[in-house]
Amino acid sequence: MEIRDKEFSVTYEPQTGGLRFAGVLRLMTKDYRDIQELLEQILRAAPPRLDIDLQALEMINSSGLNTLSRFILGLRSRPQIQVTIHGSRHVVWHTKTLTNMKHFLPSAELVFH
Repeated sequence: MEIRDKEFSVTYEPQTGGLRFAGVLRLMTKDYRDIQELLEQILRAAPPRLDIDLQALEMINSSGLNTLSRFILGLRSRPQIQVTIHGSRHVVWHTKTLTNMKHFLPSAELVFH
């Protein structure tokens, strides 16, 4: 499953549980609907393992962070899903924001590359 635009892509591979965000996400709140639906599908499917790869996500606006944070909070109700969040030390906002996001889902493993 993939949502692609000229500035970003969001890809989910159900076989591996890989969820990858790349590019620059700066949509209006209402324009996150497709991404939000994809994330809700993942929550409903409740895969045993979920690797959220944000390493190639260069920028995300507050509406995008809100969408991603709601997804992470939704994972709290699915404790059977083993979650790993991958970030990059080279993307300035990753370290602080992803560390704060781990507070939403303490069981997640946070890995910086």
